[in-house]
Amino acid sequence: MTMEFGRRTMLGAGLAGGVTLLSGCDVSDIPKDPRRLVIALPQEMSVLDPSATLSMVDLACSQAAYQRLLVPIVRNGRFAGITGDLAERWVWAPDKSSVTFYLKPGNRFDDGSEVTSAAVAFSLDRIVKQKKTASQALFWLAGVETTDTYTVSMKASIFLPFIEHMLWHPGLSIVNPKIVDQAVSGDQGSAWLRENTAGSGSYRVSSFQSRAAVELKTNHHALIKPRYFETVDIRTVRDENSRSMQIASGDVDIVESVRTFQGQWLRKQPGVETTIGPAPHVLLLYLNTKAPILRDVRVRKAISLAIDRKRLLDTVYGKEGELLNGLIPTGVPGHDPSIPVSRYDPDAARALLKEAGIKAGTKLTITAVTDSGNPSTTTLAIQDFLSKIGLNIEIRQISSSARSQLVAGDFDMSVQSLSIDFPDPWLMFNFAFNSASIGATNYAQYANAELDKLTMQADQREGTAREAMYQEAQRMVLADVPVVPLLQMFGSYAKRKDVQNPNYNFAMPVIHDFKTMYRTSN
Repeated sequence: MTMEFGRRTMLGAGLAGGVTLLSGCDVSDIPKDPRRLVIALPQEMSVLDPSATLSMVDLACSQAAYQRLLVPIVRNGRFAGITGDLAERWVWAPDKSSVTFYLKPGNRFDDGSEVTSAAVAFSLDRIVKQKKTASQALFWLAGVETTDTYTVSMKASIFLPFIEHMLWHPGLSIVNPKIVDQAVSGDQGSAWLRENTAGSGSYRVSSFQSRAAVELKTNHHALIKPRYFETVDIRTVRDENSRSMQIASGDVDIVESVRTFQGQWLRKQPGVETTIGPAPHVLLLYLNTKAPILRDVRVRKAISLAIDRKRLLDTVYGKEGELLNGLIPTGVPGHDPSIPVSRYDPDAARALLKEAGIKAGTKLTITAVTDSGNPSTTTLAIQDFLSKIGLNIEIRQISSSARSQLVAGDFDMSVQSLSIDFPDPWLMFNFAFNSASIGATNYAQYANAELDKLTMQADQREGTAREAMYQEAQRMVLADVPVVPLLQMFGSYAKRKDVQNPNYNFAMPVIHDFKTMYRTSN
C-alpha cells in the first residue's frame, strides 16, 4: 500500500546519454566504518512519524525504528505471505467480527519500557484520532480492547479479505505511549515525532536533518539486535548521476531508482551490482477531471490516444517495464489480459480535440514533482507527444514537499506512480478512484457513484466473484479516463557487492531490512 498510491512516486527519470559527474550531496566525509551502511535516496526526507506520511523515502528512515503487529514475507523480491512481528500469533473470531493478537513478550522500546497490549491500543487510537495518512488503512476498525498485558483484540466493522495485509504497512507502526510527555497542545507528541522516533525496532534515530540526512543507531533495548550494521546513514542525493558516481567510488553502499543508462554504466563498475525486478507499480498520467478543459471526456481520451507507450517503454525505460492491459498489473486479482493495451492513434486524438472544440495551441500544464531540479524524461516525453496533436504543454515544477497542490487539485496533469504494496486491487481503487478520497489521494478529483458502489460490493466477497467485479470496475474507469495508463514499472537499485542479504521487496521500493544485512570481505 505504500501508500503512494502514489504513495510512493519514484518516477523514472532516465537519461539521454551516459553518466556524467554533476553536483550533488557530498558523502565522501562519512567515515569508512565497515559497520556503517550508507544509502543515497533521490528525494527529500521530511517526516519521521510513520503515521503522518505517504512517502516511501520518509518510511525508509522510520521503519527500522519501529515494529508492527505483522510483517511481510519476501522471497526473490516479491510478497510471499505474512508473519508476526510483535504478534506471536493471531486468531479471527468465527464470525470474522474481530481479530485477536497475542504479543511476543520481551520487545522493548528504545527507552527500555516493554511493548504491551496497552501500547498497541494507544498507537492505533492515536492513528485514528490523527486522521492523517495511516488512518485510511484503519477505516474498518470499530474498536480495540486489551485483555491482558500481551493480548489485544481489534473489532472490525466489516470483514475485508485484506485486513491482515494492511496491518504490516509501516504507517501502522507501534509507538511508545510515553510520547505524550512531549505533547504540545494535546497533539499526543505528534510534533515531536516528526523529527524523533520512539519505537521498538532494531534501530533508533540518533540524528535528523530535515530534507537532507538521517542517522540510525542500534536500539540496545530491542529484542532483535542488528546482525551487523551498527549505524545506518540515509542521505538525500537528488542527482542520479551523483548517486551513481558515489556508489562506484565506494562512498555509498546502496542507491535507489537506478534507471536504464545508470544501470548500464554501473554494471561495468567493479564492486557494484544492480538488481531489476517486476514491481506492482503502475505509471499513470493523472488528469484533473475538474479542470475546465479536462472536464470533457473527449479531451481526456485524445490525450490517451496521443501517447506512444511502446516508444516510451523502449526509449525512456530501456524496455525495463511492461505495457499494461488495462489498469491492474499482472499478479494482482482483477488483472484482465483480454483488455488491449491502450492504442496510439494521434490522428484520432486530433479528431477528438476538434470535435470537442479545442483549438490548436490550447494550453495545458503538466505538474512535475521533482527535487532534482529537472522534470523527469517521462514528463518531457509526454510533453512532446501532446504537442504533436496541437496542444501547448507547459511544465510546472514543484518539490515533493509541495505535493499538497496535487491533493488540492491545483494542476492539470501530472505523471505519478501508484504502488500496490500487496496483491489486491482495493489499494488502487480506494485511493485513486474512490470519491471519498477526493482531497486526499484521488488526485484526478474523480467521482463515480456507480464505481464506488461496485467496489464496495466487491470487497464484501472473496475469490473469483470479487475478482470479476473488480474487472468490471476497471473497465468503468478506463471508459472515463481520469488517468491515462502508461506502463507497469520495474523496480531497480544498486549496491556494493560486499553488502549482503538486502531482502528487498519490489512492492515497497527504498525500504530495506537493515537489521538482517551484513558486509563481507569482498
